[in-house]
Amino acid sequence: MSEGHRAIPAWEMLGHGDWLVPRMFEQPYMRKPPGMVWAIAASSSLFGATEFAARFVSIASSVGAAVLCCTTARRWFGGSAGLVAGVAFVLTPWFWEPARSAEIEALHNFFTLAACLLSIEVLLGVRRGVPAAAMLALWIAAMIFAKGPAGMPCVVAAALGPCLARRNWRLLRRPELWVAIVIALSLASIYAFLAWRRLQEIGTPAIIEPPTRFLWKHDAIAKIAALPFVVIAAALPHSAALFMIPTLPGVDPRRDERGRAIAWTCALSIVLYTILGVSNNRYAMPAATLLPICVAFVHVRVYQGIAPSRLALPRARRAAIIGALCLTVAALAVSAWVERRRGEVTSGRAAGLALGELLKGPAELWADEMIDQRPEVLWYARERAVARGQPIRVRWIPWSTGRASPPAPALPPSGSYLVLRHDPPPRDLSRSELALFQDAKLIKNSQIALFSGSAHNFTFSCYQSPVIPN
Repeated sequence: MSEGHRAIPAWEMLGHGDWLVPRMFEQPYMRKPPGMVWAIAASSSLFGATEFAARFVSIASSVGAAVLCCTTARRWFGGSAGLVAGVAFVLTPWFWEPARSAEIEALHNFFTLAACLLSIEVLLGVRRGVPAAAMLALWIAAMIFAKGPAGMPCVVAAALGPCLARRNWRLLRRPELWVAIVIALSLASIYAFLAWRRLQEIGTPAIIEPPTRFLWKHDAIAKIAALPFVVIAAALPHSAALFMIPTLPGVDPRRDERGRAIAWTCALSIVLYTILGVSNNRYAMPAATLLPICVAFVHVRVYQGIAPSRLALPRARRAAIIGALCLTVAALAVSAWVERRRGEVTSGRAAGLALGELLKGPAELWADEMIDQRPEVLWYARERAVARGQPIRVRWIPWSTGRASPPAPALPPSGSYLVLRHDPPPRDLSRSELALFQDAKLIKNSQIALFSGSAHNFTFSCYQSPVIPN
């Protein structure tokens, strides 16, 4: 399992019972909002602390997003448009890997999609009143709890898209939209205050990562400029619908208005992510969740607009069926490849189990960068040691990551263990973690490690304290 950053805090949450502040090996861990951790904890309470329970959240979110696309397109455009949108979501290659992992994207995509679609319906007057405002507040709040403000560009675009489609900026006066935003932000603020109070009680600073770290990085200007093109390429073949819509004949005004609104929302979302300085296309993935409905709108314009020739329609239908079959075969092949790669290449499970065979307890195991990068290594090491009757307490001691003022390097109690990362260059830090301890004269250059292993492209060694004889 390479998705330990979400699963392990969730499983520990079930153990300590504190649902306000997620923790990773006893260290408060607030790099992302707790939405995914809560969801995995709820799933694990039903299915147990297993990889299936951790991934079930993403599976359910992806299925829910496909169903939401299906029902919305059917309600907006009628006929077979719903089936087209649902199938298009399932057969979007960009969504395949997030749907099979315990990472945050699938859950965040679902909530952002729901918030955008309801925002469009509110502004176009399809849904009005208190129920619409309350539901929209729920979706926006869930989106924020899943990944903070990462989905807000899509919500802003969903407010602007209907205005452009109807050419009427007075739509922004709809009170439901603003009431929903205020309620959602209030819920997020209440949680932030309660979590801050709990952190004061714990007395340990949390590991955090501000969103601004990912915006307008000086060494990523080219990637920021290329973001729209990268997103369009990543979302193929369905992103082609954005370019087809203006070239096709229209249908009735009501369906055309909704179709143009969703197309504008999708395009503006990508533009806003670029303006904000986002360089990683995964952060713009929520914008692509709107594309299946754009595909459904293209379907409507082709088959219910000014009909093409009798010869062209069967050809288009055959091309769509062949394309869907090819994507289905590709989905199965990619899923098998991803699972093999996760099990044999990217996961630290094998290294963790091998390390766990050598640990003797009761003892502590201290680590920093390996927990930060591949926490499953330490999880499996502890689970294997406990299964052997050797109780091991894993602790995250952040001497180099996650804090503005990290503590100085130190050794764990005598008889305990220390795991240090030492990737060969190039690496993301100027000096390896092992070199840091060698410079502090806590480990000799000639010291032989108890165990050395690797997880994906990270290498590490485990030493038993004291590593230097007195």
